[in-house]
Amino acid sequence: MGEQNYPEARRKMSQILHTAPTNGVALALATSVGFWQKDCPAAKEASLKLLELYPKAPAARFSGFAADYICGHPQEARAAALEMFQHSPGQMSPYSIAGGTILLGGNADTVMPYLEKSAELREPRLLMLKYDRAFDSVRQDARIIALERRLRLIE
Repeated sequence: MGEQNYPEARRKMSQILHTAPTNGVALALATSVGFWQKDCPAAKEASLKLLELYPKAPAARFSGFAADYICGHPQEARAAALEMFQHSPGQMSPYSIAGGTILLGGNADTVMPYLEKSAELREPRLLMLKYDRAFDSVRQDARIIALERRLRLIE
């Protein structure tokens, strides 16, 4: 995924899901590939399966918002995501909240507290910061660059 080779990622996810159709990681990645490729049917299919398997998991719910967003329902996705952020903050990864916030129109000022909290918690997902397309709009912010240096993602 970090390489942005989505056709190859989709092929690998299909292989995994063929043998393990309830693999939550593969379903989450399939939703993400659908999102970044702006493929509504693929994102919706994977997110619905993920939500069916894990209806209370914040990550599964978030995948549903991503699918709604890409399927032409950005206002509904935004409202549902913001509501979830407000009512489930202790259940969600700070990194996930940062990514969701930036995709919903946030900026470096709004995401930095979440990224700092993610670093404080030593979330493994934070190591994807350098490659995560969600943060492309703030990638040149001095605070993001300083965080990447602190994490030794860049020199």
